[in-house]
Amino acid sequence: MWFWCMALVAVLVTGVGVGATAAVLAVRAGLPVDRALAMVTDPRSSPLVTSSTWIAVSIAVNELAVALTLTFWIVRHRPHLGHVFPIGHPTLRTICAGLLIVFGFGPLAEFAGELAFRFLGREINAERLVVAVAQNATSGGLVGVLFAAAVLPALVEELMFRGLVTRAFEKRSHAEMVLVPSLLFGLFHLEPTQIAGTIVLGIAFGLTRLYSGSLVPSIIGHAAYNTMVILSVRFLGRIGDHGLHFGRVAGGLGVAALGTLLMVSSPAKLIPALRHRS
Repeated sequence: MWFWCMALVAVLVTGVGVGATAAVLAVRAGLPVDRALAMVTDPRSSPLVTSSTWIAVSIAVNELAVALTLTFWIVRHRPHLGHVFPIGHPTLRTICAGLLIVFGFGPLAEFAGELAFRFLGREINAERLVVAVAQNATSGGLVGVLFAAAVLPALVEELMFRGLVTRAFEKRSHAEMVLVPSLLFGLFHLEPTQIAGTIVLGIAFGLTRLYSGSLVPSIIGHAAYNTMVILSVRFLGRIGDHGLHFGRVAGGLGVAALGTLLMVSSPAKLIPALRHRS
């Protein structure tokens, strides 16, 4: 738990640092200090919530802060890396099954996010940031946006939550191994509507990790889902309609059940990597 707190503090500190950097650049561009601070903190016009570049930079810096915290933990404790971050021998079948699980949980994640939005309502929410980073990026900058907002978070967050955090609960029940890291994963994102959705997605990533015995399918599923969200907003104009779609949730869970069936019926199942105690 202390590591989770350290990583969260690192993210908060780097977030403040990015905001301060934006304010300094605005002052250098000629704005008075008070107007620069007002611009950066304005929830409607701040480049931190409207500029695809600044949003991507913020995400990348936050993820690098988590990666550095993770590196510090590894250097200090010198664990058996294969136990904490199992790669195993993922097959095409387990990777495809993992994708079915992750994308099958997608409608439920959107449903949970919508409920949080209805109860809490926020001017700045995850949907607004996704729209800004997807639609405001240039064609050339889209690759950088996808790396910063889709690939890098998938790699770093899976190493942390499905690797280190999950490892801490290996002697508990399978339910705890999936649910507790998923809860911490959701809370780590801070914004209420995103917390609700990422807890659900965390369960999908956790199930993929649990039954494949490898971080690879959950990393791929995480990156693929993030990429799909960004590209669908950019090219299809897919923005949440704020409806509660029970049919989509039911259909998605059916897809996830199929993915789980494919996963557990494969030879590599039930976390073989975690059977080896350090």
